[in-house]
Amino acid sequence: MIWVYSEERPALLSIEKHVASIDNYYMIDKTEGESNIIEKKFGEIESQAGRVVKKLSENNLNLTQDELNILILFMSYLRARIPAFRDSVNNPITMERKLILKMLAQNEDLYNKEMEETLNELTENERFTFSEFKEYISQNIDKLDLKMSQNESVKTILFAATELQNMFSQMKWNFLIAPKDFYYITSDRPVFPFMNNWKISYQPGFAFKDVEVYFPVTPKICMMGTYNDLITTRIVSEDIVNVINARIMKNSYKYLYSNMNESQLSIQSNITLDKMENKI
Repeated sequence: MIWVYSEERPALLSIEKHVASIDNYYMIDKTEGESNIIEKKFGEIESQAGRVVKKLSENNLNLTQDELNILILFMSYLRARIPAFRDSVNNPITMERKLILKMLAQNEDLYNKEMEETLNELTENERFTFSEFKEYISQNIDKLDLKMSQNESVKTILFAATELQNMFSQMKWNFLIAPKDFYYITSDRPVFPFMNNWKISYQPGFAFKDVEVYFPVTPKICMMGTYNDLITTRIVSEDIVNVINARIMKNSYKYLYSNMNESQLSIQSNITLDKMENKI
């Protein structure tokens, strides 16, 4: 069973339900073949990663290089395929497209130059004048849906996942094992970067030399990647679990997920939040 936490009261959901799932989120427009081809690809990656996670959950941490590579591939897509990533890309794209439309609406010469090809493809009845375009943009610019198309979003996911895979493959990975009666939580941003003394509002880049990357694989095991040397496996203290959970909370988008019920999480999260506030 999984507890799902958000700004609303938590709800206990079965793993068999759609936890952290959005129907048809990766469907694409395809002239030939199946539109859910990306979903199937992700399913294949998840199946392979599932076998490795099962091995880890059975306290067998001696992964082969191939098994580690499967986890790295899974992590790369897990980071790139989430709504938080899509929104982070959509927001600047939407702003840029609004700016372009406003520029076109303010300059008739630029409008004629940039829109010539588009206007030529329209019938006489479909065409519009610069004045009509200017008035329409003035009245509707904030109502227009200028986000990436579904196909653009999927292409962005595939590109980002490839780049992340290249970076994660260069990192050294540590398995941080929680002590008895302490558990990691996870979130809708399950793979995230962290840097000490990072004061900027957005997250640090994954390519930064001193960045740490966290991925809570199970309630008892969290992976940590770094470009620096480290011990590959270790049992950590309760304080370390609390600090990592504080970072997970801080880096979540809308939801947190845990095997702990509300009272259990309350006890551990109060300690966790104290650690975060004390900047440990």
